[in-house]
Amino acid sequence: GDSYDFTPYFKYIRPTYKDADVVFCNPETVSVAPELGRSGYPTFNAPKEFADGLVKGAGCNLINLATNHMYDKHQEGVNANVELWGKQSVLAFAGANRSAEEQRRVRYFTKNGLKVAFVAFADYSNDPSVTPYGVNMYKDKALFTAQLQEARAKADAVILSMHWGTEDSNQVNPDQEQAAQLAADLGADVIIGTGPHVLQKVTWLNGKNGRKTLVWYSIGNMLSSQLKPEELTGVIASFTVQKAKNNLRVSDIRALPTYM
Repeated sequence: GDSYDFTPYFKYIRPTYKDADVVFCNPETVSVAPELGRSGYPTFNAPKEFADGLVKGAGCNLINLATNHMYDKHQEGVNANVELWGKQSVLAFAGANRSAEEQRRVRYFTKNGLKVAFVAFADYSNDPSVTPYGVNMYKDKALFTAQLQEARAKADAVILSMHWGTEDSNQVNPDQEQAAQLAADLGADVIIGTGPHVLQKVTWLNGKNGRKTLVWYSIGNMLSSQLKPEELTGVIASFTVQKAKNNLRVSDIRALPTYM
């Protein structure tokens, strides 16, 4: 017909995490069609209803917008996409921006008495003409450092989304390892990795000041049109974050395997 409904895709998978307070999702692309033209590979633009499907169907409420495809429809697409997500009922979204001022603002939310900072970065943009503020790039060490330092100073917990890694590779590359260690040293509590479209390891890193960082290097795909067995495989990564006196405790680490 003349509209889309993505909610049925998640009917059978959502009950597996129905009790989660926070549900992180990586939409990968802008969702501003029919404006700017609905399109697929290699430059994507999903229908606006895709955002509704992720929120109402999948229950997503923590959204990463820092990906290599976020600039596929240039700054105009980023602007429209940020406006779209601003109208959704979510805890926070980060990683794409309409201005330099907006880029400098760290996103926070409070859940069950825990103040959480959400920071999001990508490795690169498929469109190299990206504005300095359009998509957060972790190669911008000044921005990366400033955001994580502020987040660490102002929040109980720091969740970092990293869109990185070698596509279709289960191996963590040196660039990921270096960036993860820097993030750990700057105080990130949990790093959630996307980008390779396949699973990569989960591990702990020791940061400065004795803090430990949980790193999911890549949680794989959830819903996609990719067809290789490794691309059809992912996990629902889960963990619990709690205040423990003057420290933060990350526990109950689990990975529920999925096959699409």
